[in-house]
Amino acid sequence: MAVERRQRSPLLPLGLLASWPRVRANLGVMAFVGGWAAAQFMATLYMQETRGWSALATAAAFWPCGVLGLFVAPRMEKLIGRFGVPRILSFGLALTVVAYGLLLPLGLTSGYWPALFPTFALIGIAFAVCFSTLSISATAGVAPERQGVASGLFQSSAQFGTALLVAITTAVNQAVAGPGVHGAMHGYHAALLVPLIAAAAVLVLSLPAAIRRRQPALV
Repeated sequence: MAVERRQRSPLLPLGLLASWPRVRANLGVMAFVGGWAAAQFMATLYMQETRGWSALATAAAFWPCGVLGLFVAPRMEKLIGRFGVPRILSFGLALTVVAYGLLLPLGLTSGYWPALFPTFALIGIAFAVCFSTLSISATAGVAPERQGVASGLFQSSAQFGTALLVAITTAVNQAVAGPGVHGAMHGYHAALLVPLIAAAAVLVLSLPAAIRRRQPALV
């Protein structure tokens, strides 16, 4: 940072971090993308190692995450124009918190449709809602010549969040998990609290902007 402050063309102009909504968007994408990567990793371990599903069956189980987002993404511009970025973002984060909460009662005999499908479906919707609104918040108000830097910072935050939250979630799982399948379930339940807490924290940060009088939307 000391070196970059002296450069005429720094890789990351520190002025980009002077905006709280922009900082909040980068923290948000860390928690959102990283949290889903961590939850997806735990769900994969549960399905393959504990339930004995094949790799193909495990991969197929995640179909709602991508398919349902296809129906939401084309409508985002209209929704943002009507309700504003903060409210739509808060809605998506609330869906994420609910989705992770639904995973906590997961058991050794839980069926796919009642136990896993609701979470994967809500995440598929939330991803289309949150990623678009977070990316808008991360680049809104940035000078044209710095749009690339702001976008790069946003994508880097998503990658960093993935590495960080997967590591934390895995560490919690390993610390809590015991022997046998019942011990493994204890580890999964504890580990799944990490993405839940991360999503809830970002939701709390986003609520003040959502409850204020709506400003003209940036689409």
